Order: sequence, then structure tokens, then C-alpha cells
Amino acid sequence: MKELNISEMSKAVMSLKKVYIIPHVNPDGDALGSSFGLCRFLRENGKSADVVLEKEIPQAYAFLNGDYILTENASEKRDVIVLDCGDLSRTGKSEALFNAAEHTLVIDHHETNEGYGEKCTVMGEMSSTCEMIFNLIKAAKLKISRDVAFALYTGITSDTGGMRYSCTSPATLRAAAELLETGLDIAYINRMVFENNSLKKIRLKGMVYDSLRILADGKAAIVRMTKEMLEKTGANEDDSEGFVNIPRSVEGVEIGIFLKEREDEIRVSLRSNSYADVSKIAKALGGGGHFHAGGCSYKGSLDETEEKILSLIKEKIFDVI
Repeated sequence: MKELNISEMSKAVMSLKKVYIIPHVNPDGDALGSSFGLCRFLRENGKSADVVLEKEIPQAYAFLNGDYILTENASEKRDVIVLDCGDLSRTGKSEALFNAAEHTLVIDHHETNEGYGEKCTVMGEMSSTCEMIFNLIKAAKLKISRDVAFALYTGITSDTGGMRYSCTSPATLRAAAELLETGLDIAYINRMVFENNSLKKIRLKGMVYDSLRILADGKAAIVRMTKEMLEKTGANEDDSEGFVNIPRSVEGVEIGIFLKEREDEIRVSLRSNSYADVSKIAKALGGGGHFHAGGCSYKGSLDETEEKILSLIKEKIFDVI
């Protein structure tokens, strides 16, 4: 694996002719925005590119109007670019495409990414992978079209919480301003990202709110989403995006924890407000993330997972303050 700066990665990307672009499984706004943005940019510049997803796009991001193919239909042998994915295992079934590729590039902003692939660019200081793709295009000295800007702005606003999170830098705002100059309707994008909720999602959110509990002497809060909640509301896991911010929003809470019950594991999402590096907790359980945002999976019941997370919080965060 060779580490590249953004200018070097720009040249590496532009040297490829036919590529599959692969985000992490259960992609969020940044993963999808960076994938569709880069795909559109490459196509506009004469490359053959397709976004590959493990399953159908989450309905919440259907407004991106991005075309893609499912992993099982990606039958060609192509070079592969992996985006917004801190660990190769998070590519899911698409890992086989990565392993079969002659050239593999990895572009990511998760600071726990230790590097994989033939060439890799990891920039933990960046707000989002979309901001990295913006800089990659700028390094290539090529035009950013409105269609590309639409996808990239979506990912930036998603990962910065509408420019509210601490990952938002002056450079992030300058990138957003330049994308806006292409003629974007940012009111529409922000409404679709933050305010476009189905009735099923609203009912599910109410149940998740009811599960709220305060832990660690008021320094942490936790919510749960069970399989039973999904069955009762008719919602699906994609409807839970953003729910991790429910416990973090409680006054006085530093760490917010969101547990999602799956068939064979519990998905853990962690957020912090100020001083807590939650990536330490996620990494201890085989996951990753950033200082203020982390995630992992745990084999066990909801109660067992909560107990493990709480012990790690006490061990790695509050006992050293």
C-alpha cells in the first residue's frame, strides 16, 4: 500500500479507464454523495465508471438520482476505487471485486483507517469524503458540473450536520460556497437530507425516543432500536439515520450511544459533543471512525452490548479525565 496526497491521488484516479466505485455497506449521505459525485465526474471526462452497491439505495437518498449496479451484476474485471470506507471488510460482498482488481485506490476521511489497497489517501481532518473528492477534482484542474456539485454538497451537508459539527472547517465552507456557485438549490438538498421523513420513520423515532436512558452519572445517554420496533412501524433500518443524535442532544451528555438490533449482531453508533474520543471505543470492538463519531458491531444481546460499551466508556474516556 502506497500513501498518496490528494494531488497524487487525483493523478492516479485520472489514469484509470474503467472503474467500479464502491462505498461502505449501508451507505450514508457522504458515502453515496462521494460515489455518485466521482462517478459523474469520471463519466463527464471520458471514463467508464459505475457505482456498485450491495443492495438498493436507501429511500432517503433516492433524490440523488444516482444510477448504480448491484454487486451481483458487476461481472466485469475493472479497477476499483473504494470511498468513505475505513476498513476493507466494510465493503461487504463487493470485497471480491476489490480482490480481483488490478489496481485498487482508497479515498477516505476516517482517521482510524490504517490504509489498504494499492494506493490510499486518508485525511482525517476533512469533514467528509465528499470534501476530499472536491479537492481531488480541483487538483485535476477540471470543471465541477452542477450534477457533480449536487452529489458532493449532499455528502458534505450530511456529514457536517448542515455545517453544524466541529468537523466543519473554513476550507469546508469555501468548498460548499464554490459548489453553490454551480446553481444548486441548497434549501432543497438540506430539506431532503434533514427534514424529509416518512410517517413510518416518525413513528419509529418516537419509539426510539421512549427507550432513552441516562448512564455514567449523566455523562452518557443511550437509545435502542429493536427488531420489534421495525415490525410494529413497518420501517426499516435505513429509516434510523440520524437517530444517534437523539441521546447526544440531552443536556449535560457528552457521549450518545445508539444500538440497532440485527439478526446476528448489534450495530453500535457513537457520538460525542466535546472532549470524548469515541473512536477509541469503536476501535476496541473492531470498528472505527473519528474523534467525535464512531461505529462498530458486537456479537451479543442488547443488554450485553450496552454493558460492554459502558465498561469501555469508563475505561477509555471518563477514568482518564
